[in-house]
Amino acid sequence: ATSTGSPTGASAQVGAVAVSDDMSYSSGASTASFESGYESDESFVEESEMDKRAIDESNATSVHEAVPETLIDAIYQRSTTLSVRSIESFVFQLCRVSRMEISGYGGHVGSNSNTVDLTAVHYRQQHTLLTNRNDDAQGHYNQPDIYSLQKLVEVAHYNMDSRPRLVFADIWTTVSAHLTSTALHSNFAVATYAVDSFRQLSIQFLQREELEVYEFQRKFLKPLEAVMARCEHTSVKELLLKCVEQIIALFGSDARADGDGAEEHGNGALRSGWRPVLKVIGLAGRDGD
Repeated sequence: ATSTGSPTGASAQVGAVAVSDDMSYSSGASTASFESGYESDESFVEESEMDKRAIDESNATSVHEAVPETLIDAIYQRSTTLSVRSIESFVFQLCRVSRMEISGYGGHVGSNSNTVDLTAVHYRQQHTLLTNRNDDAQGHYNQPDIYSLQKLVEVAHYNMDSRPRLVFADIWTTVSAHLTSTALHSNFAVATYAVDSFRQLSIQFLQREELEVYEFQRKFLKPLEAVMARCEHTSVKELLLKCVEQIIALFGSDARADGDGAEEHGNGALRSGWRPVLKVIGLAGRDGD
């Protein structure tokens, strides 16, 4: 019984092993072909991205049709009614959205844009000005989205005169940091817009009377020094000098003559703001260009 049963048991075991090997081989082959099929399909990722963009565009269209543009503008206009903590958070998040827009992080459905660390160097280098995906697309210009940047400037304009100076100083710390990074951006058009925003907001701020103790003018104009010292665009630095020239022409003297030739004393004459203004001129004078 042992001699006759042993070969039968051995053959059964061999058969079982063979079947098992065939099944594992078949399963492995199908798995390999399944994985290789997705790895070799380069269009899969592109189609996925297209689906996300289609969803994002559909959502944007729905919001645009459902919410009037006047109500959207009212969100920024009524930011003056927010509490101190709320306006600081609102400005901070608006700056972050603006950075993602300009840097090309779409924030579309399923993206990980909120987890990206937008460092200053990476932000200045990443933009959508040129699309070089293929030879035919080289030199094709796509203007980066500056919608949130424009709204940020509007929010600063609305809250400048309605907020106490100490509160607005905290808001300006966040706004000016973003404008400084944008003025150092590799995209000339975006950098120019940031410098011009500095000019507009500075003229508005300097119309307020300077308090002797706090030196708000110096703190407000301080970012101009960083732009002049670190900017690589000659045209942007020239624009910054023109902005400084306009500031000096408007606020460089306590007494200014009006249209009738009579002297008018302006409340916003430069005081502590002279330091950053002269610093910018000094940096320009030492520029090797």
